[in-house]
Amino acid sequence: MDFIHTLGAWVTFAVAVGVAAACARKAWQTACLAMCGKKASGTVVRIRRDTDGDGDLITIPVVTFALPDGTWVEAEASMAQWRAGRLWEGAPIKLLYNPSKPTQIFIKGHDSTLAVFVLGGAAVLLLNVALRMLSILLT
Repeated sequence: MDFIHTLGAWVTFAVAVGVAAACARKAWQTACLAMCGKKASGTVVRIRRDTDGDGDLITIPVVTFALPDGTWVEAEASMAQWRAGRLWEGAPIKLLYNPSKPTQIFIKGHDSTLAVFVLGGAAVLLLNVALRMLSILLT
């Protein structure tokens, strides 16, 4: 049994578990917003531009909306986009927000659960490969 191969398998396993946990958390938040979120209408106040880990440009809409008690909330979209999105400054939007944490929002037509499930699927695949590597190396 080669120590380097075993260590590599454990590192791959740890990374896969971390990615899978992050994806599961994001999917859970999105599902909770879809089931229990309160509806609101808002406006895009600006588009924040940033870069991802590779240096690629991403855009993140920042929106404002009013809670039932009249309090105004400013929040960022839960997902960034790697291209110019369909939203612009001043665009009216429909959103769902978490009543216990109103800055946690899901913008209808912008945020997507597809990316979460694709990353989650990739993490499960990576986890499967890591487990197979470990089982081969430890036998």
